[in-house]
Amino acid sequence: MEDVTSLVFQHLIEEEERDEQIISLLFLKNSKRQKVHDMFISRREEGAFQNIISKHLIDDETKFHNYFRLTKYQFNFVLSAITKDVFKAPTTTVKFPITPKEKLAVTLRYLATGESYRSLAFNFRISHCEISNIVKEVLAICKNLMPVLLPPPTENDFKTRASEFWERLNFPNCVGAIDGKHVRVMCPDQTGSLYFNYKNYFSLVLLAIVDAKYKFLAIDVGSYGKEGDSGIFSKSVMGQRIYTEKFGLPSEDIQLPGSEKCLPYVIIGDEAFMLHKRIMKPFNRAQAKADYEKSVFNYPTCCLHNLIRDGYEGTNTQIVHQELTNMQTTMQPLARFGGYGNVEGFEVRDAFKCFFSGEGKVNWQNHVVSRT
Repeated sequence: MEDVTSLVFQHLIEEEERDEQIISLLFLKNSKRQKVHDMFISRREEGAFQNIISKHLIDDETKFHNYFRLTKYQFNFVLSAITKDVFKAPTTTVKFPITPKEKLAVTLRYLATGESYRSLAFNFRISHCEISNIVKEVLAICKNLMPVLLPPPTENDFKTRASEFWERLNFPNCVGAIDGKHVRVMCPDQTGSLYFNYKNYFSLVLLAIVDAKYKFLAIDVGSYGKEGDSGIFSKSVMGQRIYTEKFGLPSEDIQLPGSEKCLPYVIIGDEAFMLHKRIMKPFNRAQAKADYEKSVFNYPTCCLHNLIRDGYEGTNTQIVHQELTNMQTTMQPLARFGGYGNVEGFEVRDAFKCFFSGEGKVNWQNHVVSRT
């Protein structure tokens, strides 16, 4: 009996020592943890969401849109798509978790301005580490919207896009404009100079095709900053599908307006891209200088491409210039390494050239393109 009592007593002593060790470890851990700053504790009273958005922007559609780049309707649409996945219920340790609406607000503000996480932390009264997690969480969920907002285009979609280019900008059979942009990034680990571009900073490349209303039709994201448009396009899934006639473009040639010429549906780009039956690019400077018709072709294609890229707005045949600010701070054009062309590409471009100087001529082009 004494042996049993002794064993029980010894066991109790060991348990007590273990508990003391656990308490000591917890105390040590908590002592190393920094105290939460009062600024973050007062989030619900002093944060931008409460003081700016909820009190002022919510009743002003224009200012709401200027702040988020989305209308209230669009904001609520995205919110409904992510709420279930980003919602966190209150707990004993976190009585007032960050709401899905706040998470979406801080993410949209980050995307709209490019502000640093630390800067947003002061405005929203949320730590920069937590904002980093929030942005990743919300954007991961937003990928679920891609089938709705960026679906693969069909033949009918392309025909509609071509009608819009003709109606707005007098370019027939054109379904989109393509260009690449450098997106400034921190140098990824163990990548050397792969992301170091010709402008002397680190970037990855966004290559995109947009329609006449500036909406993305297809994108390729993530290529190394050191690469040029043509090389990225040629190896991308998007480029391969276009070159092999698997992109969904209508296969039949279509008659140009007011003309007997039949030409394929095309995408326009700048001099960096390889001339192809489906990809039109301007004539080089020497060719355009020696041939007035080539200058006319260059002007509609480059004017149109700049209109799409720079955000100008087309209203019928009038072009209203809408200046965009801060666009060049984090996104820059790619180096212009021109690619070669194929025979069909030259033939299609020459046919468009003749059309723009003949049946497709507009009354203002002679005032813009000099014959000298």
